[in-house]
Amino acid sequence: SIEKFCWLDNQTLILKDHINPSLGIYTVIDAVAKKVVGNYYGTTFTWNKQRDKLYYLEGMPHPNYLDGHQKIRDGAGNLCFETGAGEVICGQLYISADDKYFAFYLENVEEGQMELVVAQMEQGERLRRIWGKECPLGKVRFLDDSLLEVVISLEQKETHNFQTEG
Repeated sequence: SIEKFCWLDNQTLILKDHINPSLGIYTVIDAVAKKVVGNYYGTTFTWNKQRDKLYYLEGMPHPNYLDGHQKIRDGAGNLCFETGAGEVICGQLYISADDKYFAFYLENVEEGQMELVVAQMEQGERLRRIWGKECPLGKVRFLDDSLLEVVISLEQKETHNFQTEG
């Protein structure tokens, strides 16, 4: 079933279909050329601020979710990040305005712990984890090259310096 139908820009149309709880298909269509530019299987489809790069969690069979090794890929199919055994990415991917930093929640399934992780994009389009902290699930926003804000509720916000906090 179609979950989302929208325009990305003046010529790019997006369709997001639901296959099962752990897998969707995201179709990018060039409406001017009248052709499909890409089909991506996974979840958590996220565009950068400039809307010229797509990132997503590669689809995994549902029973394998708890085994970990979940992958963040870019629209070209390049592997950007892979979780360890027993780790699952929860919620959205958040990208800084300059595409330099990514944030996401990482759950250690065996320990039941959730932490907010910041990873830095390096040459070769690979993300390297640079910071992590136990933090309630919330909406993340990068404020600059060292600060991020987590909105947990209307009344509760946290600000973290991911360059200096340990």
